Amino acid sequence: MALVRSARVFIRPLALMVCAVLVAAALGARTPPLGRAPLYSTTDGSAREAEGAVSAEGVEGSTAFALEPLLHVLRSVHAALHAKSEVQAGDWAGGREVTNGERQREPPYIPQVAPQFTSPIKSEVEAEGRPVYSNVGSFAYDRTGQHMRFRVSLKQYLIEESLLIDTVFSWTSSIESVNGQCRPRSSPFVDMFAWLPFASFHGSVERQGVECDLWELSIRGVSLSLALFNRSLPVQWDVYPSADSHWSFTFAVKEMNAHPEFDVSAFAAPHSCSKPMLVCDTGPIVELPLYRFHPEGEQSPASHNVADLLGEAYYLCKMSSGIATTSNTLITLYHFQLNSTWGQYAKCNAECDAQSLAHVGRQAIEGMRWLGGQCDPAADIGMWFSIPRECECSARESPFTAAQEDVSSHLFTVAPEEVSSGVSTALPEDVSRDPFTPEVNSAGERRDSGTGQCMWKVLSRQRTITWQCVQERGYAAACNQDASAPFNAASQILWSSFMGDDPCAAVGDQNSSGDWHY
Repeated sequence: MALVRSARVFIRPLALMVCAVLVAAALGARTPPLGRAPLYSTTDGSAREAEGAVSAEGVEGSTAFALEPLLHVLRSVHAALHAKSEVQAGDWAGGREVTNGERQREPPYIPQVAPQFTSPIKSEVEAEGRPVYSNVGSFAYDRTGQHMRFRVSLKQYLIEESLLIDTVFSWTSSIESVNGQCRPRSSPFVDMFAWLPFASFHGSVERQGVECDLWELSIRGVSLSLALFNRSLPVQWDVYPSADSHWSFTFAVKEMNAHPEFDVSAFAAPHSCSKPMLVCDTGPIVELPLYRFHPEGEQSPASHNVADLLGEAYYLCKMSSGIATTSNTLITLYHFQLNSTWGQYAKCNAECDAQSLAHVGRQAIEGMRWLGGQCDPAADIGMWFSIPRECECSARESPFTAAQEDVSSHLFTVAPEEVSSGVSTALPEDVSRDPFTPEVNSAGERRDSGTGQCMWKVLSRQRTITWQCVQERGYAAACNQDASAPFNAASQILWSSFMGDDPCAAVGDQNSSGDWHY
């Protein structure tokens, strides 16, 4: 992003002092001394989906309607406002800045949102002119205690289904429930409105039938604007991380509570997070063909995410559409042997974020089934798997099963249209009911305890091809033809690129055992 040009302003000392106090107030109870204090925790809250970090301009899947990328953008903005090389004390204050040597018009006041409020909320995310996410729900904000909570139903582009998400942020961390699955996060509270006292006043606008003051800020290539009602209530908030991406948040000002009485339950962990983590009933050993999209030079799938054919086809369609970006260039098809006592799916990128690393994780794409579809038959929209290195088998071991019963099935020569995907459980009608399973499975084992046994191994790396080769075979057109999951036409192209009569050229050499090596 382009560095913002430093502007020198001339403000009264009293106004500068007030602005500094207001900005510091955004920090809440654990505010460091004024001056160089950051407006956010430095805890690394980045999360990655499948392979490759999604760019700040892109959108990351399955994490609370792209909140992670948004928080990353806000951290960047806050850092820029406090970077000595860009913003000195007095460069920004209450929206006053020098333009061509002339001071802008005096703002009517230094803006700041109410320290606490609750409101219905609707948000939309776009990238390259295409809708990516949309959601409706409720929002609770507590700047003083450094908490906020989103309860939303999220609709994702490319999938004609919704996720139920409850995300709670505190000053140290965050935790969320996605379709009934608890997912601890490392991203702490980031004050979404801490930039506001630095913004410029741009007159009055009408939003939701009420007259609002419009405040805007542009820095490091990021543009933010907020329509503020009654000097303290947010009505419309827009964030442009780049020229071709846009977040929009609409607050229902007529239903907003600007003086909520928060109790201890207001920001308590979601109900599903009070339960032990689900591990499916003891399953047999299975052999599956699974795909991984990865950078050049990385061979091991350990502590990474892989997918079945439909799951990989969907993910690659996200890449092809421009919704998300990546530096990955290769796709590998592995022959896996796994214990099908599935654990909760984890996001992995050299490390996995699961609560337990004793099982192979499994879910429908983006978690689009109740409890992620973890223990359901394979979803007809595709499945994702997490492969923790902590439960990898050594060369002399085989995946453990209580009965040591091998019911392997080989699917490598079966075309996609010949594979029955099974039927997955839909969301329960009563979403307020917690359908979490008992603490023990049918074998009497606690569901939150690991077995201490290895759970997976790669029998062979069948083939590695380039993403470019797949793209050159009309992959984008096939994604557009499918329009939404399941991506059957796209999966046909992906499958034929590996197993068809005219496959893509293999990257690397195959040895006598059938494995491929670079």
